[in-house]
Amino acid sequence: MGHHRNRIKAWQACQKEIGAQIKNMRLELDLPPQIAAELLHIGLNQLLYLENGYIGKMQITVLHALAYKYHYKLKISFEKKT
Repeated sequence: MGHHRNRIKAWQACQKEIGAQIKNMRLELDLPPQIAAELLHIGLNQLLYLENGYIGKMQITVLHALAYKYHYKLKISFEKKT
């Protein structure tokens, strides 16, 4: 049972990290949330949920669209735990 809890905690941490990166991209472009939501063709609440790490069932295509609209190259890497 502990292994399952660890996986859930790891996934939650990953979601928070992705959300923080999405928010940082927006802030680097000095975009208010309302303008960014319009640019991304998503609702303001959806953007704020994403930025707070509530990505739920977000598909890789959504991440790609965020990166494209914010002028970032999408790069996903996995590192082995040591």
